[in-house]
Amino acid sequence: MDSLLTDAAADLLDHACPPALLRALLDPAAAPPEPWQRIVDSGFLDALLPEAEGGAGLDLAGILPLLLACGGHAMPLPVGATILARAAFARQGLTPPEGAIALASPLASPLASPLVSPLAQPLAAPSPAALLPAPHLAAQVLLCGTEGGALLLPAAAARVTPLGGGLSRLDWDGAVAGRRLEDGADWRVAGAFLEAVEMAGALRRVLEDTLRYAGERRQFGRAIGAFQAIQQQLSVLAEESAAGLIAAQLAATGPWPDPLRTAAAKIRLGQAAARAMAIAHAVHGAMGITEEHDLHLFTLRLQRGRAAFGGEAFWSERLGRAALRETGDSLGFVRRCLDPVA
Repeated sequence: MDSLLTDAAADLLDHACPPALLRALLDPAAAPPEPWQRIVDSGFLDALLPEAEGGAGLDLAGILPLLLACGGHAMPLPVGATILARAAFARQGLTPPEGAIALASPLASPLASPLVSPLAQPLAAPSPAALLPAPHLAAQVLLCGTEGGALLLPAAAARVTPLGGGLSRLDWDGAVAGRRLEDGADWRVAGAFLEAVEMAGALRRVLEDTLRYAGERRQFGRAIGAFQAIQQQLSVLAEESAAGLIAAQLAATGPWPDPLRTAAAKIRLGQAAARAMAIAHAVHGAMGITEEHDLHLFTLRLQRGRAAFGGEAFWSERLGRAALRETGDSLGFVRRCLDPVA
C-alpha cells in the first residue's frame, strides 16, 4: 500500500511540478493554474476525511508518502496544509473552503481579539499579519492560534509586501471577515509537522542529486565520487537523510500531529538539514547556491523549513520542559512520550 501511494504521489508531482514549472509557479505574474487542478483531481486533498464523506480514511502515516514527495519536489503549493485544514473543518461539521489553504504563524495575535460569531465576523484590532512564501499560490491563509484553534482569512484581501528570499509579509485590514476554527488543535504543531516531513523529502532529493553529480563530475581523470574524501562526505549526507526520514516516520503516527513527536522530528530535521546543505553545496563546488541550479530549489526549501513554525532552539525548549515535568529517567520519558507505539 505504501509503495502504491509513493508511486502515485511521485508520478503526480513529476507531471504537476517539474523544476521548470516550479520556477514558473514562483513567479506571481506567471503562475499557471494547471498544477493545482491536477492535485485537486487526484483526490489526495481529502485523504484524511472518512470514506463516508468522500475521503480515503487515511491517517498521518497514510499521507506520509505524498508529503515526502511534496518535499522532494520542493512543491510551493500548500498541499499538506490544505489536507489538514479540510479534515479539521470537516470534523467540526463545517464546509471546507475551496482552493489552496496555506498555514502560517501570525505576527500579531488575531485570535486574542473577540469575535461575535465563531464563523464570519469582522476582526477587531490588532490587524492580523503573517509571513508566507509564495502567497499568490494560496486562496486562503489559516493563521495559527496561540491557544488552539485557527483563523481563516482570504489571501486576496491581504496587502502583500515582498521581503526577499521568496518570503512576503501579508497584512489584513481589521475589517476583513475571517472564519474561526475552534477545534482545539495546536496548529503550530501541525505546521511544524508538515515542515519536518517535507524537509525529509527534500533531504532525500538532495542526497539523490548529490550522488548523481558525484558520479558524473570528473576530475583528475575519474569521477569525484571515487575520491575517499568525497565518499566520506556522501556517507554523512546519507546518514543525515536516513535519520531525517526516520524522524518524519516517527512523527507521522495517529490521526493528528503529536506535540512531542513533532518537536523531536523538527529538531532532528533541522540538524540534518544544516549538515546536508553544507555537504551538498561543497560536493557541487558551490554551484548549487545559484538560483539557476536545481539544487538551490531544495536547499532553499530546507532553509525555510528550519525557520518556519519554530527552529531547533524553540522545539528543544518545549521538549526539554516536557521532559522535566516527567518523573523517572530520560529513557523512560522517551519510551512513554516519543515511542509511536506507546
